Amino acid sequence: MKGLRRKPRAFIYCTWQQDLLPNAPYRQLWQQLQADFDIDSAAVLMVEALYIAATQDKESAVAEYLVAQLAAGTPNFIYLATTLSALEGNDSTDCAGATT
Repeated sequence: MKGLRRKPRAFIYCTWQQDLLPNAPYRQLWQQLQADFDIDSAAVLMVEALYIAATQDKESAVAEYLVAQLAAGTPNFIYLATTLSALEGNDSTDCAGATT
């Protein structure tokens, strides 16, 4: 994931893209991100989400957070990316902001 994080556009054309998405909710998120954002922004957000989910063992929390934000209406890419990045450094808070 570290390599993809440096070059997230590679995720768009990756032959094992589906193998990197851990489950059906992540595959659905990827589809929704592609529909809601330009492809480059969708890739950056998905790679960041996958990185945080993998390195912090927060797969479900990250997915739930993204689903909630996207369902809320007009998601803001910069806000989502910033929030996900902030989560990387915070092991005591889950994606919804609740202390774990």
